[in-house]
Amino acid sequence: MRTAHTTAHQVLAWVQTWIAERRAESSRLVVVTRGAVAATDSEAPDLGSAPVWGLVRSVQAEHPDRIILLDIDDSDASARALPAALAAAGSGGEPQLAIRGGVVSVPRLVRVTTSGQPAATSVPRDVPALEKHDDHVPVGLPKSLDPNGTVLVTGGVGVLGGLLARHLVTAHGVRRLVLTSRRGPDAPGAGELRDELTDLGAQVHVVAGDAADRGSLAAILAAIPAEHPLTGVVHTAGVIDDGLVGSLTPQRLDGVLRPKVDGAWNLHELTRNDDLAVFVLFSSLSGLTGGPGQASYTAANTFLDALAGYRRAHGLPATSLAWGQWAQASGITGQLSDADWSRISRAGLRLLSSAEALELFDTSRTLDRAVLAPAPLDLASLRARAGTHAIPSLLRGLVRPGRRAARPGAIGTISAASSIRTRLAGLGESERDAVILDLIYTEVAGVLGHASTDTLGEGRAFVELGLDSLTAVELRNRLNAATGLRLPATLTFDFPTPTALAGFIRAELGDAGDQSAGRPAPGTAGREQHRDSGGLASLYQQLIKAGRVDAAAQLIILASHLRPAFDAAARHEHAPHPLHLSSGEARPNLVCFPALSALSGPHEYSRFSNAFQDDRDVFVVPAPGLPEGDVLPDADRTLIQMHVEAVEQIVGDEPFVILGRSMGGCVANSVVAGLEARGIFPAGLVLVDSYPIDAPLVPGMEWWNTALLTALLERLDRYDMTTHDTRLSTMGTYNRIFAGWQPEPISAPTLLVRAEEPLVGMPSDPDSKQDWRAYWPLPHDVADVPGDHFTILEEHTGTTAAAVRKWIDALD
Repeated sequence: MRTAHTTAHQVLAWVQTWIAERRAESSRLVVVTRGAVAATDSEAPDLGSAPVWGLVRSVQAEHPDRIILLDIDDSDASARALPAALAAAGSGGEPQLAIRGGVVSVPRLVRVTTSGQPAATSVPRDVPALEKHDDHVPVGLPKSLDPNGTVLVTGGVGVLGGLLARHLVTAHGVRRLVLTSRRGPDAPGAGELRDELTDLGAQVHVVAGDAADRGSLAAILAAIPAEHPLTGVVHTAGVIDDGLVGSLTPQRLDGVLRPKVDGAWNLHELTRNDDLAVFVLFSSLSGLTGGPGQASYTAANTFLDALAGYRRAHGLPATSLAWGQWAQASGITGQLSDADWSRISRAGLRLLSSAEALELFDTSRTLDRAVLAPAPLDLASLRARAGTHAIPSLLRGLVRPGRRAARPGAIGTISAASSIRTRLAGLGESERDAVILDLIYTEVAGVLGHASTDTLGEGRAFVELGLDSLTAVELRNRLNAATGLRLPATLTFDFPTPTALAGFIRAELGDAGDQSAGRPAPGTAGREQHRDSGGLASLYQQLIKAGRVDAAAQLIILASHLRPAFDAAARHEHAPHPLHLSSGEARPNLVCFPALSALSGPHEYSRFSNAFQDDRDVFVVPAPGLPEGDVLPDADRTLIQMHVEAVEQIVGDEPFVILGRSMGGCVANSVVAGLEARGIFPAGLVLVDSYPIDAPLVPGMEWWNTALLTALLERLDRYDMTTHDTRLSTMGTYNRIFAGWQPEPISAPTLLVRAEEPLVGMPSDPDSKQDWRAYWPLPHDVADVPGDHFTILEEHTGTTAAAVRKWIDALD
């Protein structure tokens, strides 16, 4: 369904522009849809706009109180009710509304019952503000599956699809199954699953096919014999590509929408004339609640929920199961980190064992509902948090919310910010810093799932404490609620230590005891101190957007001559402190070097190091000026000598591997050469999508610099860093001092990890003469991994880390 894709693209672009606009930080955006959600079960949702609600729900989770979702009908009464509804939403903290015939409804999750007893499932429904409706079209309870019929399971050889296939055979008497996956019989475990089901008495066909490809699906359905007609469809196929909304692109969004949205729509259209007993869509609770970093996934799942309502409104069977978190790892959940599981637990979700999940699947077969949420909730945990943290609006029918912190400008609520201001009133600067620092450590412990702050230690950077992009967002949101500020999205990026952040927040709050009108407004004072004028950055932007990439590169190099520099004799005074990101007993250890761009810093390895937690030690050696520091090295040899000495101190007698990303790979190569010259031999060198520095000068590769700098500028825009003149001049300094650099021959074995996806502007055909993929002129092994030049250490960190681990484990 192309309309769903197109609409999602448009809304993604609008939302990204909105959240990046600093002038709009104190305002709210209202996203208005028409019929995208079903306010009653009798409505047929507009499937083209349905994904918008899932996408925006995740944006609301990342940026609380900045966006309202509103769905309306065509009635004059609803138009008249609109202003009052928005005013009530703003003051009452209702982020999602629907208006039908002038009546305002809000979504709530409520329990359903079966046979007079409470069921373990919950159904999302809209609870109107004035009265409670229970309108739905009685499609009827699901029919039993005919043993003579055939059941199609998409994603049928995956973890969840395989569990369900076994259950259909053993518990529902299904004797004929068609299990599809993109790799079909060649998928891992497909043969074993087929043999197991055959031994249980079923006839099983494992087919290579893509439900999102209409032709492929039509051929699979046509092959089902008439004597064993299709009687059931279960759509479990799906992929995940998590990332904060600012990092999403239309291509990444489509990659997640395609298997769920296009696959489900093809299944609907190609089977609508079949006499189906079952049409089940595997959705996710996140599509209803929203989740930070899951905008594409929530958009896809919201479409499935809407499709179930659409089918039932047209008299066709359908159930969308908005699953909670299964305990058994699947292709979607297998890469979740400890921080991810901790975040899921804090959200009040109790993990579902496979046995519980299959029992809930059976329960759903007894209920006459379009959308059901088989999601056991830890209500006690949610109630315990209700006094200090906002309860998701969807769950307020199950958990009474505490008194909410006041948003800036809100009236009639008790402000958590007033508490911190009261504590700060009358204190001296150092005392205020101590109070704010205690608040920061408390919230960091909370987002990381620590029982107390004692385990965090002092003086460690956020990246050392284990914060990644998602936990950094949660920390920012907690601090916003606690202080009443609108802290920037780049909070832990700009202020990489709790102490630095405490100073920034103190400046943002101003003098808590000074109530004069002249006190700086929250959200302005400290930011002005820590931001640049934007003059260099503005010119840099204009040149790149005008296509004058070479001039932009020369501009920041010229600006770099204004930066103070230190020579090799003074290197010890300016050497940044190496960071210890993870610990473990396996060897060799990893010592990482970040890239040298305006976006660079130790944070590049947050997720990567989490993948090695409790496995092996991972260190990162920052470069001066990234993220902090005004004085920069005068030459590449000064930086390399500093780094060689840092590695010597870190590794001692332990075996180790050096790793560098992008231009950091060039640094890593020189560090290995410097160590080997001292008689210290690393076990290996890993280059993460590194090119030689002279790549843009190679005939036929002029596009390389344009594509890379354009993508960099887009990220600077996204993270609100386009006023960071110092970061750009720092990048210019490193570009200048590494001009003419060439890789040095080394004895250490080398792995080049290459991104499988090109950046915009790069030749898309890897077999063309203009191969965009990373290359290295010295001997090396190659591992290709999903993602582009940036995302292989962002959203695709798990597969990148797995490739590195596999290569390291194979070293002699």
